[in-house]
Amino acid sequence: MFRLLRDEAFAYVRLGLLAPQRRRLDRNATGHADVGVLFVPGLGANGAQFLSMRTALEDEADWFGSFEYNSLTDPRGRARDLAAHIEQLGARVDRLVVVGHSLGGLLLRMVLQSEVALPHVAGFVSICAPLHGTWRSKFAPSAKLRMLRPDSTMMTEVLATQDRLRRLEDRVLTVAARADQFIEPFDSALLAGAQQLILDDRAHVSSLFDRRVHDAVRGLVRRV
Repeated sequence: MFRLLRDEAFAYVRLGLLAPQRRRLDRNATGHADVGVLFVPGLGANGAQFLSMRTALEDEADWFGSFEYNSLTDPRGRARDLAAHIEQLGARVDRLVVVGHSLGGLLLRMVLQSEVALPHVAGFVSICAPLHGTWRSKFAPSAKLRMLRPDSTMMTEVLATQDRLRRLEDRVLTVAARADQFIEPFDSALLAGAQQLILDDRAHVSSLFDRRVHDAVRGLVRRV
């Protein structure tokens, strides 16, 4: 337990140190990119939280970018903004892998389950995200974040369209951490029928820096 808490605390320190470097995440290929990776950060974070993962994927993609947003506003509005951003990337990237952590993973799920498919999205990775909601959100100070409760109208709507993710076939990876302090139950971060990675010795933020997660994401990008 001590090691898990230590690693999670160190992960938060790393996030703080990385935050001013978020511009280093972006890499724009000259002209049109064959494979690209779009990172969507979690609550209160920015794309810099994915810098170590970007390094692990350096040889697998031609383009990297992140989607920044105000995480304290209505998730449905942010999902619409994210959908418009991803649609625009179709003019620059042939095959796009989208990677989200925490709230970012849920926003991506909402986008990918919209009625209109985004044909250039070729893979989806969700890391410690409340894909089925989280009961911890009932303690959130913002009414918008309390919409993440599993019994909320928004989450009911998300689950009603889950079959639309079959468009991606075997190109979905979901990661969960048993000690996740924000996702309750922890397996709300997993999707049936998708590739799953369960971390027994990690929590919410430290999962971002775990080599097993990087290897699994790299494997998915290679399949794409």
